[in-house]
Amino acid sequence: MTIHRSLIPLSLAFSALAFIALACSSGQGDLTKAQQLASPATSEAGGDWADKSCQVVLRDARSRGGDWEGKGWNATIDVADSLEDATVHLLYRRPDDAQWSEIEAAPSPPRMIGTLNYRQHEVTFHTPRGGGSGIEFIPFLKLSDGARVFDHNYLSDPLGTYVLNDTPTFIQSDTICNPVTGRIHFPSTWNNSLMGELRQGGYLVVSYEIQRLPQCRGTHNGSPAWDTQAYVRFSPGGEVIEGSVLAFQNNQGVPTTVADEVPLVVEIPRNATSAEIWFKNSSGAGSDCVAWDSDFGANYRYDIQLDSDTPRCHNTQRWVKDNSDIGYHPESHCVNYDIDAQYDANHCEFYLANIGHGYMGHYGIPNRWLEASLEVKTQLGPILGVGMFSRARHKDTHEIHERFTFARLVSGDSWQTGLRTLLYDIEALAFFIDVRRPTGEVIRLWQSRHGVNYSMGDAFSLPTSTTSIPYGNIQYAHPDAAIFDTRRACR
Repeated sequence: MTIHRSLIPLSLAFSALAFIALACSSGQGDLTKAQQLASPATSEAGGDWADKSCQVVLRDARSRGGDWEGKGWNATIDVADSLEDATVHLLYRRPDDAQWSEIEAAPSPPRMIGTLNYRQHEVTFHTPRGGGSGIEFIPFLKLSDGARVFDHNYLSDPLGTYVLNDTPTFIQSDTICNPVTGRIHFPSTWNNSLMGELRQGGYLVVSYEIQRLPQCRGTHNGSPAWDTQAYVRFSPGGEVIEGSVLAFQNNQGVPTTVADEVPLVVEIPRNATSAEIWFKNSSGAGSDCVAWDSDFGANYRYDIQLDSDTPRCHNTQRWVKDNSDIGYHPESHCVNYDIDAQYDANHCEFYLANIGHGYMGHYGIPNRWLEASLEVKTQLGPILGVGMFSRARHKDTHEIHERFTFARLVSGDSWQTGLRTLLYDIEALAFFIDVRRPTGEVIRLWQSRHGVNYSMGDAFSLPTSTTSIPYGNIQYAHPDAAIFDTRRACR
């Protein structure tokens, strides 16, 4: 087991506190015997450490409802697969309480996407009675040598903690400690689809419905004697990975002929630029029956995007639509071109058509976002990208984050982009389009007040109009808002 201990020992913060360890019979909130613990040591063996390398990660924390006194909370925690000997725990208390409570988390089935290389744990804990509202908490690993490794992958302060207040709060990682993953689904209806993103150094998940290849399913003495294999070949390296995409159910250890689909998970090489996939169904037990699913011999081919460490991927994301309650969200993105020159858009090449601040609260899970609509006119050359630049400050850590969020084409000349704002205060906004001129030069045209950028006050200082949506609303900026200066000039 290898663990990377980074930053400083946390015992400097916690050594003055008396900890209470609360045993849990199932990891789901049945608190029983309390035990007083000694202050942790300051040495590496048996000390406290801040994890910044994605070994223990809080994925979400949400209220179970009820009165604040004794309210229950659920938390989901991921732990790196390599830490097999570590147990997962959570410390919590009211902010004005000198003592901490500890509870152990229990393993849970992993999510399909987003937790590769992690083991998922869940824990239910309750607000201690007495004192003010609010609860302070932090997950940690307890290692075999007694050391505790605390999750600080979101927290810049190595002695900081997470805080839940009177409003039920949901914490979700979009990019931190989440591998970039693309899931390709091959359904029996033959309309194959890619969800997520295929990226160098990320993961490819192949999900195959075995009804596509119903041939060659022999048996031997009543047991199955067939298998469906998936093959993935990457270019230019030529690496080939293969694996079964099914598992047979069993009856008291005896295999049946009923098969369940099992996704094939493949790590994408860091030099890969494309992947091709095909499938084979074959029967054994003396049979030479073989059936192929290979797009009529051409194989199914997919492009691979650049490694996220490439400068073209830095601080870059894309606004996409999914089928969740949230509907729209940013995902990681890379551009496949370089910017040769940048200019102000002084000739009505495009303008901001609308901008709104959205809120949604479904099942007590709040979400806030900024969305912007852009109208882009025909350009001298193809449009390579449309987007929004933002500078935001994290509400808890106060760290500055800059993002280039590329828009999705809605229809015709209309594009939509956005940014989640639940944990951020937006300090600056600007808008851009990328165009490849007939000479081959790629230029970026800006609406940014000649580099000064727009503020949230430029958009929302005037009265807004509210549009209701399921579980929330969107407040749209007034037509006379300063941020629409180009729209007024160009319409």
